[in-house]
Amino acid sequence: MPNKISVFLNVCLVVIVTGCGNEDEPTAGRFTELPEYKLEQVEMLSDQGDMILGRPTAAEIDSDGNRLVMDSASFEFHVFDSEGIYQNSFGSQGEGPGEFQQPTNPVISEQDTLYVSDNLRRSLIVYSRSGDYSWKHAYDISFPPAENGYPFYALMPSQTGYPIVYQIQEESEDFPNGYSTVKLVNKEGEIIHDTDLKFRTGEMLELNMGGNRISLRFSEMHSTQITPFADGTFLQAWTPDPVLHHFSSEGDTLRSIELENYPRQRATSDAISSLTERYGGQFGNLESDMKKAIGDFFPAFSQIRIMKDNTIWLRRITPGDSNESWYHLAADGVPLGTMTLEEGVSLENSVSDYIYVSGANDDGSPVIIKYRLSAEEV
Repeated sequence: MPNKISVFLNVCLVVIVTGCGNEDEPTAGRFTELPEYKLEQVEMLSDQGDMILGRPTAAEIDSDGNRLVMDSASFEFHVFDSEGIYQNSFGSQGEGPGEFQQPTNPVISEQDTLYVSDNLRRSLIVYSRSGDYSWKHAYDISFPPAENGYPFYALMPSQTGYPIVYQIQEESEDFPNGYSTVKLVNKEGEIIHDTDLKFRTGEMLELNMGGNRISLRFSEMHSTQITPFADGTFLQAWTPDPVLHHFSSEGDTLRSIELENYPRQRATSDAISSLTERYGGQFGNLESDMKKAIGDFFPAFSQIRIMKDNTIWLRRITPGDSNESWYHLAADGVPLGTMTLEEGVSLENSVSDYIYVSGANDDGSPVIIKYRLSAEEV
């Protein structure tokens, strides 16, 4: 009996789309009249002294403006003060208390508590701030198993518990590829509340390679995005439609944000071909299967980010290049501007008129760069 291997490819191929030929129809309104942000570099967080950045993948900010840079190469967090001066590091690779195997989705609460999901350890690793720049391990929560599913990552904790996103493998007519849901756990890892929410997880391509059945999920196909606010509530979007749904941590519907006049891009043959050309050498010709899975239109966006300042960033689906193109929205969904990041640069955080991105220095060494945003009117 062949084995089934699930491979999740978060493919985000992004360019600025010129003209309206790939959209549903010409649109007028807030999204087509937005200013394009210009970026002015003001700071660079990089190697200092004995501290070497290996693979910085996140930049979190505490209440005093200190930056915690997560380094996926060394399994450490490096602390830089508000002036960009390196102070210390904490964390290490391992399976013991406070150690990491696969740290993801770090978030800092308003009380300066750091929460880090670890999928391999099936745990939530928690650190609290101690003094100006020191962080001490507080506790770990082991994610409880779920019937026909597994924990994926943790959201921002609320007053009632720790929301955990689960990927459920149970298939049905409404959820042919399973679904995502949210459960609340306590500090002992016990499930104390099931929200009963069910979010579709998107189309997948099934391939048979060497007797193994591999499931490919591309971000260009329909998928669900879930991301938290600092108060424990979260946004969810079924990305074929430009609508954001706001839920409490207990799963109650708070509001829906309709993104009026949000541009939709057609899944043209040329756009599909640009994807299959890039991955055809590894997986064969996927063009017809990918076209069927995606449908007539690409999802509205491939990623949702809620930043330190509670603003919302939506990453556009624009196949053909590896630049990142983003829409910037206020917390209530009002669009503020657009931004394009060059290849190899990824958005990590934003505060007021500043963003933090991961990229590379002139010598190729990895860095976190702080930019000032200024709006250039269209």
